[in-house]
Amino acid sequence: MHAQVLDWIGRRAELVPPGAAVLEIGSLDINGSVRPLFAHAGRYHGVDLVAGPGVDEVADAADWVPPRRYGAVLCAEVLEHAPRWADVVATMWSACEPGGWVLVTCATDPRPPHSAVDGQEVRAGEHYANVAADDLLSVVRRLGAERWEVEVAAGRGDLYLAAQRPTAS
Repeated sequence: MHAQVLDWIGRRAELVPPGAAVLEIGSLDINGSVRPLFAHAGRYHGVDLVAGPGVDEVADAADWVPPRRYGAVLCAEVLEHAPRWADVVATMWSACEPGGWVLVTCATDPRPPHSAVDGQEVRAGEHYANVAADDLLSVVRRLGAERWEVEVAAGRGDLYLAAQRPTAS
């Protein structure tokens, strides 16, 4: 995980009140974790496709049914590796409590394809596709977002989204 992602999420961690529950989709710690940024959380739960450091539950977030709601749901540098990324975002939205935040970082153009395993070449059978800001915004608007912030760092191919779930939902 590159420094700009940690910085962006770190600045949004203050949106999460002390004691709130946090869910991370794609929580496997391959090259850094955002978990320490949420030390103030009451509960932190990590979901990923494979077991390993930082993973509390193994599941495919595109199909997973959250057992509860969380004050913040985040996903860092995962969507470009998920063939059903819009379903992952829908799961994140359903897991977010009213008034809570969905935080996403992912690759957008012109970031070159890279493996989810180690950031090197994409391996055979591995999915990779950059996510366009307009496509991500279209999904969160359809899900009911009324308040959001989008940032694109075009030179690096970084896409950042913070969307608040309406309190009346």
